[in-house]
Amino acid sequence: MFRYILPTVLVPAFGWNLASARIRMSPSKLRTRALENSGCPDHLQPDARERRSESMKTKTRLKLSVINTIQKTRSLLSEATPKEAGYALSLYNGAASLGINLPPLFPFGGAANYSLLYTIFRCVTELNVQNVLELGVGQSSLLLHAVSQKLSNLSVTSLEHDASWADLIRQRVSHEVQHAPLVSSEVHRVSTQVYDHKLATRFDMVVVDGPVGTKRNSRWGALEILDSHLNDEFVVIFDDASRPGEIDTIKEFTARSDVKVAFIHSAKSQCIVCTPAFHAAVYF
Repeated sequence: MFRYILPTVLVPAFGWNLASARIRMSPSKLRTRALENSGCPDHLQPDARERRSESMKTKTRLKLSVINTIQKTRSLLSEATPKEAGYALSLYNGAASLGINLPPLFPFGGAANYSLLYTIFRCVTELNVQNVLELGVGQSSLLLHAVSQKLSNLSVTSLEHDASWADLIRQRVSHEVQHAPLVSSEVHRVSTQVYDHKLATRFDMVVVDGPVGTKRNSRWGALEILDSHLNDEFVVIFDDASRPGEIDTIKEFTARSDVKVAFIHSAKSQCIVCTPAFHAAVYF
């Protein structure tokens, strides 16, 4: 009889104590204890699964973002890349044939691309250009410096609104680099930013590649310089010529007689505006 009474007495007692212990545990602790007792691996426990799931979602979103960026870039460069390669080859071959040592050039991102560098190079080496003004400094400044070392009759002046960037480029070129802060002014009935420059001469070639562009009337302040500092015969190169803001400025500038206009389209676009003495530029 003892064998039957003992389980009847002890089991209820132990069962009650165990139940009391379980009641005092929180639901999350009960789940954790149950998983521990079942030998469930840590990475499969509920909290870990949730963290891992969220981490995988984040990685998936990041991968999709990268893939979309790559696809957009490939689409944009599918036509431009072969053209850029052709302009790069023409630039380096032309420089080598003239004995011009080009510095390392990095025409990517917001910097001057190869079609702009190619256009500048052909203008200053094939046309009777003597005084060049550059609005905005960078890769094109390094190119102009290299060419001016070979062509002694070529004079170059660069304007830059960013003081630190002007200082950096000034250390790498021999021509004048003016720090010209931007100030507010009205040009052609439009309120805009213009260079506060100290120009005292006229130019037969101007490269408009600064300051930073805007959605409309971009680099409109360049018109003030073009109105007062161009020779009667000139060639002007506008960079980023496919953007709506630059197109506004180009239309305003070309609303004059006896000029020819040509566009170059590659990774970026350029617009060449020239008078009869420099009409050869439109065939570059």
